[in-house]
Amino acid sequence: MKMTLENVTRVFREEKKKIYALNNFNLELNMDHGIYAFIGPNGSGKTTLFKIIAGLLFPSNGSIRINGEKYQEKWVKENISMILAGDRSLYQRNTVFENALYFSVLKQINPQEAKKLIVKYAEMMKFTEYLNRRIEGLSSGERKKSAILAGLCTRSKLLLIDEPTWGLDIDAVLSLQQFLYQIANQQKTTLFISSHDVNFVSGISTNYIFMKDGIKKRFINKAMDSQELIDAYKLICGD
Repeated sequence: MKMTLENVTRVFREEKKKIYALNNFNLELNMDHGIYAFIGPNGSGKTTLFKIIAGLLFPSNGSIRINGEKYQEKWVKENISMILAGDRSLYQRNTVFENALYFSVLKQINPQEAKKLIVKYAEMMKFTEYLNRRIEGLSSGERKKSAILAGLCTRSKLLLIDEPTWGLDIDAVLSLQQFLYQIANQQKTTLFISSHDVNFVSGISTNYIFMKDGIKKRFINKAMDSQELIDAYKLICGD
């Protein structure tokens, strides 16, 4: 699957000023499966970019193509899911299981098949004991894992995860790191991850897109440890 972003721009207006969240952003990726880490300071446009790819925002200008074809709303709905930072994407008074089932059915997955997927991924995440608990009674980290479970159960070809380690303790981060690496490689899923946690992303990704001021600064395709990633960030995104 080839994704091409050409001059993607998103402008927000604040009083009489124009604020460019994305400014002629260009990127071309040949994606089969794997994990792509989007790195940049706050305000660099990472979340806005993810929302545009997921169809939650429209670009002010520019285009996105999949395998050379114009981005279609139907294709986006069937093949892309986004997990927002925090727990805003979940229904608080429903259980973990109910949330995962709901979002799976929205993606046109048969309910019986969806139930099997929920059980399967919950076991892989060591999260089975939480399935019948309401979201409102969970910790921040548990809610994040619930959202990731729901996203995985949609069987999306592309899963966008904004700040996956937000609210997680060290053990949960290490477990999630191993799990996402397994999903990307065994289930042939492509993951886009936006994170400030260099230890987390350096342990699972070999594809890094550095962003600053709404533009792509550089794309690096190689393994890096956390210190190498920090050094690259300072060089590419530093003042």
